[in-house]
Amino acid sequence: MTAVAPLTPAPTGLSWSPEPPTTHAGIAVDPGRYVLRIPGHSWEVTPAECADPGTGVWIAARGRAITAGFTGDEALVCPGCGLDVT
Repeated sequence: MTAVAPLTPAPTGLSWSPEPPTTHAGIAVDPGRYVLRIPGHSWEVTPAECADPGTGVWIAARGRAITAGFTGDEALVCPGCGLDVT
């Protein structure tokens, strides 16, 4: 299967993993979903190992977690593995 482009732009200073995962918490991952890469940060588990069903945390530019003040330069990701759940 050919990988598709990420569905959501990565926030400023961050990037998406080069390869899309195939499963998240035992469920197939939709095409275009990738793991957010934050410099200096490692996710606790991979999407395949993750037990989180997709509740998300908003990550803004340079890897800051936010709950307000959205500008459009953020992504909603799984807090356990970093998978895009937007």
